[in-house]
Amino acid sequence: MSKDNDIRYNGSGYYDETAYKAMKNMDRGGAHKMSDINNYTTGEIWEMEATNGITKEVVLVQCFGNYAAALTLTDNEPKQNALAVKSLSLKYVDCGRLGYCFYDKLTNYIRTLSDSDIAELKRSIADALELPMPEMLESPQLEKQVETDSALKAAILDSEATQKKCEDLRERLTNAEYKASSMARERDIYKNLYERILDKVIP
Repeated sequence: MSKDNDIRYNGSGYYDETAYKAMKNMDRGGAHKMSDINNYTTGEIWEMEATNGITKEVVLVQCFGNYAAALTLTDNEPKQNALAVKSLSLKYVDCGRLGYCFYDKLTNYIRTLSDSDIAELKRSIADALELPMPEMLESPQLEKQVETDSALKAAILDSEATQKKCEDLRERLTNAEYKASSMARERDIYKNLYERILDKVIP
């Protein structure tokens, strides 16, 4: 199929995912089947029909089998964990209020966030939920910190072992000094007795 006949490419010949998905959504007439689940990806913004019939916008955070973890977009900025998200207009999400949505409730595709926006969204969610980011767990700084902590722990253990050896040596020296002192006292006693005996034997 040439680019001229491929709806994934715009009139200038460049790949345009946003327009492509919008056209696919129009072809489906807004109705989603379970066979379409592979068409949903992280970072997409959709209109969703809630169970009460109200339509709202959601951004897909992570896609699974027949549902996705998602955040609801609002017009007003939340008091906490707020992040601005560009939809049809500027919207906001509360990164601490992570929910979910089923694909069959999604009605209209709006746009897909850029890779940098998705990364910022995930960082904000991790911050709000106090979770470590995967890149943090694999970062050279963390590996260096782990190595430093391991070396410090080894040094502490080595220090404790050295301290124990010093305590044992100190105890042995103390015992040796005590024995030497006892022997010196015994020597002095025998010397005194010997001298007294000599005084009596030799006039």
